[in-house]
Amino acid sequence: MRTGFLLSLFLTLFLTLAAAAQGPGGEPAFDSQMNRWESVLQEAERKLRQQGDISPEEEEALKSKLREILSESETRQNEAESRLSPLEDQLESLGEPPGEDAPPENPEIQQTRSDLNERISTIRARVRQAALVRVRSNEFLQEIASRERQRLQEEVLARTPSPIWPGVWQQAGQDTVAFLSRMAAAPVDWAEETAKIGTRGILPWIYLFGISLLAFLVGWPIRYWLNRRFGRDPEEEDPGYSRRIVATVSDGVARAIFPALAIAIAFTILYLQQVLTGYFATLLYILATAVTGFILVTGLARAALSPRRPAWRIMPVTALGAQVLYNRIFLIAAIFAATAALQTAAIEAEALTPAMRSTLVLLDNTVIAILLLSLTPNRYWTNPEEGFGSSSWNAGRILLIIIISSTPFLALAGYSRLAEFLQTRIIVTGVLIGLVLLLRLVFREALAHLLRLAHRRRSDEPEDETRHQLTLFWVGLVIDLLLILPTLYLLLLVYGVPSTIVTLWAEQLLTGLKIGEVTISLVDILFAIMVLAIGLFASGLIRRWLSEKVLPNTYLDYGIRNSISAGISYIGVALALILAIATLGISLSNLALVAGALSVGIGFGLRTVVENFVAGLLLLIERPIKVGDWVVVGPNEGMVRHISVRSTEIETFDRSSVIVPNSDLIASPVTNWTHKNRIARLIIPLRVAYGENTRKVHQLLLDCASQHDDVLAFPEPYVYFKAFGESALEFELRCYIRETDRYLDVMTDLHFAIDESFRENSIQMPFPQQDIHLHRGPSHERRHGKATDSSEEKGPEDPGQQQARQHRGEISTEAEGADRGSDAD
Repeated sequence: MRTGFLLSLFLTLFLTLAAAAQGPGGEPAFDSQMNRWESVLQEAERKLRQQGDISPEEEEALKSKLREILSESETRQNEAESRLSPLEDQLESLGEPPGEDAPPENPEIQQTRSDLNERISTIRARVRQAALVRVRSNEFLQEIASRERQRLQEEVLARTPSPIWPGVWQQAGQDTVAFLSRMAAAPVDWAEETAKIGTRGILPWIYLFGISLLAFLVGWPIRYWLNRRFGRDPEEEDPGYSRRIVATVSDGVARAIFPALAIAIAFTILYLQQVLTGYFATLLYILATAVTGFILVTGLARAALSPRRPAWRIMPVTALGAQVLYNRIFLIAAIFAATAALQTAAIEAEALTPAMRSTLVLLDNTVIAILLLSLTPNRYWTNPEEGFGSSSWNAGRILLIIIISSTPFLALAGYSRLAEFLQTRIIVTGVLIGLVLLLRLVFREALAHLLRLAHRRRSDEPEDETRHQLTLFWVGLVIDLLLILPTLYLLLLVYGVPSTIVTLWAEQLLTGLKIGEVTISLVDILFAIMVLAIGLFASGLIRRWLSEKVLPNTYLDYGIRNSISAGISYIGVALALILAIATLGISLSNLALVAGALSVGIGFGLRTVVENFVAGLLLLIERPIKVGDWVVVGPNEGMVRHISVRSTEIETFDRSSVIVPNSDLIASPVTNWTHKNRIARLIIPLRVAYGENTRKVHQLLLDCASQHDDVLAFPEPYVYFKAFGESALEFELRCYIRETDRYLDVMTDLHFAIDESFRENSIQMPFPQQDIHLHRGPSHERRHGKATDSSEEKGPEDPGQQQARQHRGEISTEAEGADRGSDAD
């Protein structure tokens, strides 16, 4: 009672709040929202097109507002379109209004039609207004993105003093000395400031050294345990790939992730406690960021390359390449982190002069360019079969060499910002690609390990390698997409594509990209694939449940059970396809177009496929052939194992599979030994010697048949005395067996029984015997005298010569009807 009362109260409150959020008549308060959107759009137009230059802060605030109204207008448009469809269906159900000569329409129907037209007109207007807001918002965002791109271009292409002039170096030296003096004074100033506080001045030092010591005391044992438990064992000479992956992850976590995390947590605590103040705090935070980046890059590089233990390496590089690559990465990371920290500290102190930037960038770019160029030779990388050395890799390598070589000359010419931009993006791209490759290897190996574990838990049968590889390929493809898409997003941002443009592209790709009248939405496609996969999986589960749990507990035969489960499976597949199509947003009314295209396809070559499909449905419904039937189709005879919508699988008695198109089973004669029932008639012909007691033979045959367990008593066995043959009396034993599958076994048993019974009762079964007589006539000797003499001299003829002479009439054969018994007499 209490639960029901609370539920009713909650429902009433929810409906009340929902009604309060609506405007008059239950309609959403669209006008007030539209007014707010219009004010934001007018503000954007005023600032971008009338005012001209605006600050980056104002641009960010304006972008945030435009994205908000873009999302809201899209939501409102979708809501209005969803409400519009039922109203149009209601209006269509009223039919066309009566014409001028027709009788007047019912006033209530006329009023309903008028109300529906008015509501449809209002909602259509709102759809158009929301669409217009979306278009204008996109235009302003594109304009902001264009401004950002232009600003970046101007910044990158801006010239600084060329370091080729000695005066620039002199000025840069003076500025650097002044900046270093300020850096050296920063910790002194902070210490003096904390000393003025008195005893409380000791607290910042305690925090600074205490947190660092705590991070070391906690982090070092965990790092040691990871390396000891999962790390690389120097005594293990040939570790498996899974073991190498685990060791690489453990080494990366221990050497890179965990130390970087400890530094980040320690300095975050210092920042939140406001222990560090002034410029000294800024310097420490910059230093901590640079050290964290250096530890991450070098730690992950060492974990992946394993320069000192080649047996544990997972990246596709040679032994020489691994050592050289790690050394170069170490130096590049150190130089890059030091110069980035120095420039950032100078910018924060407002001490980075143009001369100082020019000389610093020239030195930095020259050293890093030399280090990068030393990595480009092919001898450091693997052979083409393992992924490198192809023509595309060589072309990319040449382009990379050209770009890297040009950066010092650009810096020398005064384009230090452009040189810094190019070299920084190359390094960041390499780091991202290396990280993605490492994650790909880890995820794929983890997936393979999970598949192996799942197979072991599922059954003790041998692992299906083909199925395993297919699953690994498709799931691995999904993993690759999940890694590539964020990487592309980050690379676009890194290479200067404005975040506004990248965000718009991502939103259009996810929510819908309209090409003509077709809207392509990645989210809808993914949801449709998910719905289809879930539908197919559920259909398979239901079919297995029916086949294994429900239908075996009924009185239906195996063929009917198979038809029911197959029909349920086809219905499930059809429903899954319909739901997937509906998820894509394709109207089911457009299936007529698909049917028209299908009819054209049928005319061009799909006729046979459709015939087999329809024939398969007829086989499942009419059931002239069922799974488990013994059929004879042309020269093929065997058991029906599976009936699909296109073909039927027949397993012959020598265990080969014959795939027969369904249309052949419908249009051609088919012998079905088990169509209505599984009773089969067995005919055993036999021959008895002349002079035997035929009545006794008749009784012996009936006794052999009736004594067999598989021979039916009704219809009862019977014996035919067929004929007085040339060499024997011919009989036939005919009986019925209860199971067609036992046909050959029962026939064999009866043959043994009849032979034993005839031997016991001295009944003889003769077999045909032929005597061959060779003779020569006088005329033949006269015509072929010489030949005959020569043949006699040569000795006996071979079978081929005798056969040739027989065709010429020189050898005659006579068959006598005497059997073995008469010869013995």
